[in-house]
Amino acid sequence: MQRSFLIALVIKFSCLASAFGWEEPVTARKPLRYWVDRLNDSNAEVRERAVSFLHNELTEFSPGHWEASYVDPKGRTRRATFRQESKPLIPELLKALRNKDESVVSVAAEVLMVLGPEAQAALPDLERIVHNESSTAFTRMMMFHVLLFVMPEDRPVGPIMLKALNSLPWETYEDLLNEFGGVSSDDKDQQFEDAQKLRGTMVALSIPVYVGPMISSGHTKIEVPYLVKIASGDYPATVRAMAVGILGALQLDAKSAVPALRTLLKDEDRFVRTWAVDALLRIEREPKLIPELIEALELKGKKREEAEKGMREWLKQQEQERESWRELFSDGDDLTEFVQMMKHGSGFLRRQAIQYLGLIGPGAKSAVPELRKALHDSDEDTRQMAAEAIKQIETTAPTSSKN
Repeated sequence: MQRSFLIALVIKFSCLASAFGWEEPVTARKPLRYWVDRLNDSNAEVRERAVSFLHNELTEFSPGHWEASYVDPKGRTRRATFRQESKPLIPELLKALRNKDESVVSVAAEVLMVLGPEAQAALPDLERIVHNESSTAFTRMMMFHVLLFVMPEDRPVGPIMLKALNSLPWETYEDLLNEFGGVSSDDKDQQFEDAQKLRGTMVALSIPVYVGPMISSGHTKIEVPYLVKIASGDYPATVRAMAVGILGALQLDAKSAVPALRTLLKDEDRFVRTWAVDALLRIEREPKLIPELIEALELKGKKREEAEKGMREWLKQQEQERESWRELFSDGDDLTEFVQMMKHGSGFLRRQAIQYLGLIGPGAKSAVPELRKALHDSDEDTRQMAAEAIKQIETTAPTSSKN
Protein backbone atom coordinates (compact mmCIF):
# COMPACT_ATOMS: atom_id res chain seq x y z
CA MET A 1 0.00 0.00 0.00
CA GLN A 2 1.36 3.41 -0.92
CA ARG A 3 2.04 5.57 2.13
CA SER A 4 0.81 9.13 2.29
CA PHE A 5 3.04 12.09 1.52
CA LEU A 6 2.57 13.23 5.11
CA ILE A 7 4.04 10.12 6.70
CA ALA A 8 6.87 10.04 4.16
CA LEU A 9 7.89 13.57 5.11
CA VAL A 10 7.78 12.92 8.84
CA ILE A 11 10.03 9.89 8.42
CA LYS A 12 12.35 11.72 6.07
CA PHE A 13 13.04 14.63 8.34
CA SER A 14 13.37 12.42 11.40
CA CYS A 15 16.19 10.69 9.53
CA LEU A 16 17.78 13.98 8.50
CA ALA A 17 17.78 15.20 12.07
CA SER A 18 20.04 12.33 13.23
CA ALA A 19 23.77 12.99 13.20
CA PHE A 20 25.87 10.29 11.58
CA GLY A 21 28.85 10.95 13.80
CA TRP A 22 31.25 8.43 12.14
CA GLU A 23 33.87 9.84 9.85
CA GLU A 24 36.91 7.90 8.68
CA PRO A 25 40.07 10.12 8.85
CA VAL A 26 41.46 9.03 5.46
CA THR A 27 38.24 9.30 3.45
CA ALA A 28 37.36 12.62 5.10
CA ARG A 29 40.34 14.21 3.36
CA LYS A 30 39.15 13.23 -0.13
CA PRO A 31 37.55 16.06 -2.14
CA LEU A 32 33.81 16.23 -2.69
CA ARG A 33 34.22 15.41 -6.37
CA TYR A 34 35.69 12.03 -5.43
CA TRP A 35 32.48 11.04 -3.64
CA VAL A 36 30.02 12.55 -6.11
CA ASP A 37 31.72 10.67 -8.95
CA ARG A 38 31.18 7.43 -7.03
CA LEU A 39 27.45 7.96 -6.68
CA ASN A 40 27.08 6.50 -10.18
CA ASP A 41 29.55 3.62 -9.69
CA SER A 42 28.36 0.18 -10.83
CA ASN A 43 29.44 -1.32 -7.49
CA ALA A 44 26.68 -1.04 -4.88
CA GLU A 45 29.15 -0.98 -1.98
CA VAL A 46 31.02 1.94 -3.53
CA ARG A 47 27.75 3.84 -3.99
CA GLU A 48 26.70 3.09 -0.43
CA ARG A 49 29.99 4.37 0.94
CA ALA A 50 29.66 7.59 -1.10
CA VAL A 51 26.08 8.08 0.07
CA SER A 52 27.13 7.61 3.70
CA PHE A 53 29.96 10.12 3.45
CA LEU A 54 27.81 12.75 1.72
CA HIS A 55 25.01 12.31 4.26
CA ASN A 56 27.57 12.96 6.97
CA GLU A 57 28.80 16.10 5.22
CA LEU A 58 25.25 17.35 4.73
CA THR A 59 24.08 16.93 8.31
CA GLU A 60 24.84 20.51 9.36
CA PHE A 61 23.14 21.86 6.24
CA SER A 62 19.84 20.07 6.86
CA PRO A 63 16.83 22.30 7.70
CA GLY A 64 17.24 21.64 11.43
CA HIS A 65 20.68 23.28 11.39
CA TRP A 66 20.18 25.69 8.48
CA GLU A 67 19.54 28.93 10.34
CA ALA A 68 22.12 28.24 13.06
CA SER A 69 24.82 27.82 10.43
CA TYR A 70 23.64 30.97 8.69
CA VAL A 71 24.10 33.33 11.67
CA ASP A 72 27.28 31.65 12.93
CA PRO A 73 30.44 32.98 11.15
CA LYS A 74 32.07 29.55 11.05
CA GLY A 75 28.83 28.05 9.78
CA ARG A 76 28.60 30.62 6.99
CA THR A 77 32.17 29.84 6.00
CA ARG A 78 31.50 26.10 5.90
CA ARG A 79 28.39 26.61 3.79
CA ALA A 80 30.22 28.90 1.38
CA THR A 81 33.07 26.40 1.02
CA PHE A 82 30.67 23.50 0.46
CA ARG A 83 28.71 25.46 -2.13
CA GLN A 84 31.86 26.51 -3.95
CA GLU A 85 33.04 22.91 -4.12
CA SER A 86 29.59 21.61 -5.16
CA LYS A 87 28.71 24.05 -7.93
CA PRO A 88 31.07 22.57 -10.59
CA LEU A 89 29.62 19.13 -9.81
CA ILE A 90 26.06 19.92 -10.95
CA PRO A 91 26.33 17.78 -14.15
CA GLU A 92 27.42 14.75 -12.09
CA LEU A 93 24.65 15.40 -9.56
CA LEU A 94 22.06 15.59 -12.36
CA LYS A 95 23.28 12.21 -13.56
CA ALA A 96 22.88 10.86 -10.02
CA LEU A 97 19.25 12.06 -9.99
CA ARG A 98 18.58 9.57 -12.81
CA ASN A 99 20.14 6.65 -10.92
CA LYS A 100 17.89 3.69 -10.09
CA ASP A 101 19.27 3.63 -6.53
CA GLU A 102 16.94 5.90 -4.54
CA SER A 103 19.52 6.49 -1.80
CA VAL A 104 21.79 7.94 -4.49
CA VAL A 105 18.95 10.09 -5.82
CA SER A 106 18.17 11.43 -2.34
CA VAL A 107 21.70 12.41 -1.38
CA ALA A 108 22.35 14.04 -4.77
CA ALA A 109 19.16 16.06 -4.28
CA GLU A 110 20.31 17.17 -0.83
CA VAL A 111 23.55 18.52 -2.27
CA LEU A 112 21.54 20.43 -4.89
CA MET A 113 19.33 21.77 -2.11
CA VAL A 114 22.33 23.45 -0.48
CA LEU A 115 23.16 25.10 -3.82
CA GLY A 116 19.63 26.49 -4.01
CA PRO A 117 18.59 28.40 -7.17
CA GLU A 118 22.12 27.99 -8.53
CA ALA A 119 21.03 24.40 -9.25
CA GLN A 120 17.99 25.34 -11.36
CA ALA A 121 19.17 22.94 -14.05
CA ALA A 122 17.87 20.19 -11.75
CA LEU A 123 14.26 21.44 -11.74
CA PRO A 124 12.98 19.18 -14.57
CA ASP A 125 14.46 16.07 -12.92
CA LEU A 126 13.16 17.00 -9.48
CA GLU A 127 9.65 17.55 -10.84
CA ARG A 128 9.84 14.31 -12.82
CA ILE A 129 10.61 12.34 -9.64
CA VAL A 130 7.79 14.07 -7.72
CA HIS A 131 5.30 12.84 -10.35
CA ASN A 132 6.90 9.43 -10.91
CA GLU A 133 4.47 6.89 -9.42
CA SER A 134 7.11 4.16 -9.52
CA SER A 135 9.21 6.12 -6.98
CA THR A 136 8.40 5.69 -3.32
CA ALA A 137 6.35 8.36 -1.56
CA PHE A 138 9.42 8.88 0.62
CA THR A 139 11.57 9.88 -2.38
CA ARG A 140 8.84 11.88 -4.09
CA MET A 141 8.32 14.06 -1.04
CA MET A 142 12.04 14.46 -0.58
CA MET A 143 12.14 15.95 -4.08
CA PHE A 144 9.31 18.32 -3.25
CA HIS A 145 11.29 19.55 -0.26
CA VAL A 146 14.38 20.11 -2.42
CA LEU A 147 12.25 21.93 -5.01
CA LEU A 148 11.44 24.58 -2.40
CA PHE A 149 15.13 25.46 -2.16
CA VAL A 150 16.12 25.09 -5.80
CA MET A 151 13.13 26.96 -7.20
CA PRO A 152 13.74 30.76 -7.13
CA GLU A 153 11.76 32.51 -4.41
CA ASP A 154 9.62 34.37 -6.95
CA ARG A 155 8.42 31.12 -8.59
CA PRO A 156 5.89 28.96 -6.72
CA VAL A 157 6.22 25.24 -6.10
CA GLY A 158 2.49 25.08 -5.40
CA PRO A 159 1.42 23.97 -8.90
CA ILE A 160 3.73 20.95 -8.68
CA MET A 161 2.35 20.08 -5.25
CA LEU A 162 -1.25 20.36 -6.46
CA LYS A 163 -0.57 18.08 -9.40
CA ALA A 164 1.03 15.52 -7.10
CA LEU A 165 -1.83 15.71 -4.59
CA ASN A 166 -4.39 15.17 -7.31
CA SER A 167 -2.71 11.90 -8.27
CA LEU A 168 -2.91 10.36 -4.78
CA PRO A 169 -5.33 7.52 -3.87
CA TRP A 170 -7.15 9.28 -1.02
CA GLU A 171 -8.63 6.09 0.40
CA THR A 172 -5.21 5.33 1.85
CA TYR A 173 -5.77 8.05 4.44
CA GLU A 174 -8.74 6.27 5.97
CA ASP A 175 -6.86 2.97 5.82
CA LEU A 176 -3.98 4.65 7.62
CA LEU A 177 -6.28 5.95 10.37
CA ASN A 178 -7.74 2.48 10.89
CA GLU A 179 -4.26 0.97 10.96
CA PHE A 180 -3.31 3.25 13.84
CA GLY A 181 -6.45 2.25 15.71
CA GLY A 182 -8.07 5.64 15.61
CA VAL A 183 -11.61 4.32 15.01
CA SER A 184 -11.55 1.07 16.96
CA SER A 185 -14.41 1.84 19.34
CA ASP A 186 -17.94 0.51 18.69
CA ASP A 187 -19.43 3.78 19.97
CA LYS A 188 -19.99 6.10 17.00
CA ASP A 189 -19.46 9.28 19.03
CA GLN A 190 -16.26 7.86 20.46
CA GLN A 191 -15.17 6.80 16.97
CA PHE A 192 -15.58 10.39 15.84
CA GLU A 193 -13.67 11.79 18.83
CA ASP A 194 -10.85 9.24 18.40
CA ALA A 195 -10.56 10.00 14.70
CA GLN A 196 -10.50 13.74 15.40
CA LYS A 197 -7.72 13.34 17.96
CA LEU A 198 -5.66 11.18 15.63
CA ARG A 199 -6.11 13.54 12.71
CA GLY A 200 -5.23 16.46 14.97
CA THR A 201 -2.03 14.75 16.07
CA MET A 202 -1.05 13.95 12.48
CA VAL A 203 -1.64 17.53 11.36
CA ALA A 204 0.13 19.09 14.36
CA LEU A 205 3.20 16.90 13.84
CA SER A 206 3.36 17.50 10.10
CA ILE A 207 3.03 21.30 10.09
CA PRO A 208 6.61 22.04 11.30
CA VAL A 209 7.92 19.56 8.73
CA TYR A 210 6.38 21.60 5.91
CA VAL A 211 6.70 25.08 7.41
CA GLY A 212 10.42 24.82 8.27
CA PRO A 213 11.58 24.29 4.66
CA MET A 214 9.11 26.88 3.36
CA ILE A 215 10.46 29.50 5.74
CA SER A 216 14.13 28.65 5.17
CA SER A 217 13.70 28.67 1.40
CA GLY A 218 11.62 31.84 1.34
CA HIS A 219 8.63 30.09 -0.25
CA THR A 220 5.96 31.56 1.99
CA LYS A 221 3.77 34.33 0.58
CA ILE A 222 4.08 33.02 -2.97
CA GLU A 223 2.73 29.62 -1.92
CA VAL A 224 -0.30 30.96 -0.04
CA PRO A 225 -2.74 30.86 -3.02
CA TYR A 226 -1.97 27.14 -3.52
CA LEU A 227 -2.36 26.38 0.17
CA VAL A 228 -5.75 28.11 -0.01
CA LYS A 229 -6.72 25.89 -2.96
CA ILE A 230 -5.83 22.80 -0.94
CA ALA A 231 -7.63 24.09 2.17
CA SER A 232 -10.78 24.88 0.19
CA GLY A 233 -10.58 21.99 -2.26
CA ASP A 234 -12.01 18.52 -2.59
CA TYR A 235 -9.41 16.77 -0.47
CA PRO A 236 -9.60 14.69 2.73
CA ALA A 237 -10.12 16.69 5.91
CA THR A 238 -6.63 15.78 7.13
CA VAL A 239 -5.00 17.30 4.04
CA ARG A 240 -7.18 20.40 4.07
CA ALA A 241 -6.57 20.99 7.77
CA MET A 242 -2.84 20.60 7.23
CA ALA A 243 -2.92 23.35 4.59
CA VAL A 244 -4.90 25.55 6.98
CA GLY A 245 -2.42 24.85 9.78
CA ILE A 246 0.49 25.81 7.55
CA LEU A 247 -1.22 29.10 6.71
CA GLY A 248 -1.58 29.80 10.42
CA ALA A 249 2.09 29.03 11.03
CA LEU A 250 3.11 31.48 8.28
CA GLN A 251 1.36 34.22 10.27
CA LEU A 252 1.62 37.65 8.60
CA ASP A 253 2.95 36.13 5.39
CA ALA A 254 -0.44 34.42 5.01
CA LYS A 255 -2.60 37.50 5.58
CA SER A 256 -3.89 37.28 1.99
CA ALA A 257 -5.54 33.99 3.01
CA VAL A 258 -7.74 35.64 5.67
CA PRO A 259 -10.89 35.93 3.47
CA ALA A 260 -10.66 32.24 2.55
CA LEU A 261 -10.09 31.27 6.18
CA ARG A 262 -13.13 33.30 7.23
CA THR A 263 -15.15 31.28 4.72
CA LEU A 264 -13.75 28.05 6.19
CA LEU A 265 -15.21 29.01 9.56
CA LYS A 266 -18.50 27.79 8.04
CA ASP A 267 -17.05 24.66 6.44
CA GLU A 268 -19.12 21.48 6.74
CA ASP A 269 -16.21 19.63 8.35
CA ARG A 270 -15.76 20.51 12.00
CA PHE A 271 -12.12 19.43 11.92
CA VAL A 272 -11.33 21.94 9.17
CA ARG A 273 -13.30 24.65 11.00
CA THR A 274 -11.25 24.08 14.15
CA TRP A 275 -7.97 24.55 12.31
CA ALA A 276 -9.35 27.63 10.53
CA VAL A 277 -10.12 29.15 13.94
CA ASP A 278 -6.55 28.52 15.06
CA ALA A 279 -5.07 29.93 11.84
CA LEU A 280 -7.11 33.13 11.97
CA LEU A 281 -6.17 33.71 15.59
CA ARG A 282 -2.46 33.34 14.75
CA ILE A 283 -2.60 35.58 11.69
CA GLU A 284 -4.96 38.31 12.87
CA ARG A 285 -4.23 38.29 16.63
CA GLU A 286 -7.34 40.38 17.12
CA PRO A 287 -9.45 40.00 20.33
CA LYS A 288 -12.52 41.30 18.48
CA LEU A 289 -12.49 38.11 16.39
CA ILE A 290 -12.95 35.81 19.38
CA PRO A 291 -16.78 35.72 19.42
CA GLU A 292 -16.86 34.75 15.74
CA LEU A 293 -14.17 32.11 16.26
CA ILE A 294 -15.94 30.63 19.27
CA GLU A 295 -19.17 30.44 17.29
CA ALA A 296 -17.41 28.44 14.55
CA LEU A 297 -16.29 25.83 17.09
CA GLU A 298 -19.94 25.11 18.01
CA LEU A 299 -19.04 24.52 21.64
CA LYS A 300 -21.42 24.81 24.54
CA GLY A 301 -21.28 25.31 28.28
CA LYS A 302 -17.97 24.76 30.03
CA LYS A 303 -16.09 23.81 26.84
CA ARG A 304 -17.13 27.07 25.22
CA GLU A 305 -15.97 29.08 28.24
CA GLU A 306 -12.65 27.24 28.36
CA ALA A 307 -12.02 27.80 24.66
CA GLU A 308 -12.71 31.53 24.93
CA LYS A 309 -10.49 31.81 28.00
CA GLY A 310 -7.71 29.94 26.22
CA MET A 311 -7.84 32.29 23.23
CA ARG A 312 -7.68 35.41 25.38
CA GLU A 313 -4.83 34.01 27.47
CA TRP A 314 -2.90 33.11 24.32
CA LEU A 315 -3.29 36.62 22.90
CA LYS A 316 -2.21 38.11 26.23
CA GLN A 317 0.84 35.86 26.31
CA GLN A 318 1.82 36.90 22.77
CA GLU A 319 1.60 40.57 23.74
CA GLN A 320 3.67 40.00 26.87
CA GLU A 321 6.33 38.24 24.81
CA ARG A 322 6.44 41.13 22.37
CA GLU A 323 6.88 43.63 25.20
CA SER A 324 9.63 41.55 26.81
CA TRP A 325 11.94 42.07 23.83
CA ARG A 326 12.58 45.67 24.89
CA GLU A 327 13.73 44.50 28.31
CA LEU A 328 16.17 41.96 26.86
CA PHE A 329 18.33 44.44 24.94
CA SER A 330 19.85 47.83 25.67
CA ASP A 331 21.79 50.22 23.47
CA GLY A 332 25.18 48.73 22.60
CA ASP A 333 24.15 45.07 22.90
CA ASP A 334 25.30 42.69 20.16
CA LEU A 335 22.67 42.48 17.43
CA THR A 336 24.80 40.52 14.96
CA GLU A 337 22.34 37.64 14.76
CA PHE A 338 19.47 39.91 13.74
CA VAL A 339 21.60 41.77 11.20
CA GLN A 340 22.77 38.51 9.64
CA MET A 341 19.18 37.26 9.40
CA MET A 342 18.26 40.47 7.58
CA LYS A 343 20.71 39.35 4.89
CA HIS A 344 19.10 35.93 4.59
CA GLY A 345 17.77 34.71 1.27
CA SER A 346 14.39 34.03 2.88
CA GLY A 347 12.02 36.98 2.91
CA PHE A 348 10.14 35.50 5.85
CA LEU A 349 13.27 35.42 8.02
CA ARG A 350 14.27 38.92 6.94
CA ARG A 351 10.87 40.22 7.98
CA GLN A 352 11.03 38.33 11.27
CA ALA A 353 14.41 39.89 12.10
CA ILE A 354 13.06 43.36 11.22
CA GLN A 355 10.03 42.81 13.42
CA TYR A 356 12.18 41.80 16.41
CA LEU A 357 14.44 44.83 15.98
CA GLY A 358 11.38 47.05 16.06
CA LEU A 359 10.19 45.38 19.24
CA ILE A 360 13.60 45.92 20.85
CA GLY A 361 13.16 49.63 20.20
CA PRO A 362 15.91 52.11 21.21
CA GLY A 363 18.23 49.24 22.10
CA ALA A 364 18.45 48.41 18.39
CA LYS A 365 19.93 51.74 17.24
CA SER A 366 23.04 50.03 15.84
CA ALA A 367 20.85 48.10 13.38
CA VAL A 368 19.21 51.20 11.85
CA PRO A 369 21.69 51.41 8.91
CA GLU A 370 20.78 47.86 7.90
CA LEU A 371 17.08 48.62 8.37
CA ARG A 372 17.41 51.58 6.01
CA LYS A 373 18.71 49.21 3.35
CA ALA A 374 15.53 47.16 3.84
CA LEU A 375 13.49 50.23 2.86
CA HIS A 376 14.50 49.38 -0.72
CA ASP A 377 13.59 45.69 -0.52
CA SER A 378 11.63 44.33 -3.48
CA ASP A 379 8.84 43.16 -1.12
CA GLU A 380 6.32 45.78 -0.06
CA ASP A 381 5.62 44.21 3.33
CA THR A 382 9.34 44.11 4.10
CA ARG A 383 9.67 47.80 3.25
CA GLN A 384 6.72 48.72 5.44
CA MET A 385 8.00 46.65 8.36
CA ALA A 386 11.45 48.24 8.06
CA ALA A 387 9.93 51.73 8.13
CA GLU A 388 7.85 50.83 11.18
CA ALA A 389 10.87 49.29 12.95
CA ILE A 390 12.96 52.45 12.36
CA LYS A 391 10.12 54.53 13.75
CA GLN A 392 9.89 52.34 16.86
CA ILE A 393 13.65 52.59 17.42
CA GLU A 394 14.04 56.32 16.80
CA THR A 395 10.87 57.76 18.33
CA THR A 396 10.30 55.60 21.39
CA ALA A 397 11.79 57.06 24.51
CA PRO A 398 14.03 54.69 26.52
CA THR A 399 12.49 53.16 29.63
CA SER A 400 13.75 54.94 32.75
CA SER A 401 15.94 52.76 34.99
CA LYS A 402 14.70 51.77 38.43
CA ASN A 403 16.84 52.52 41.42
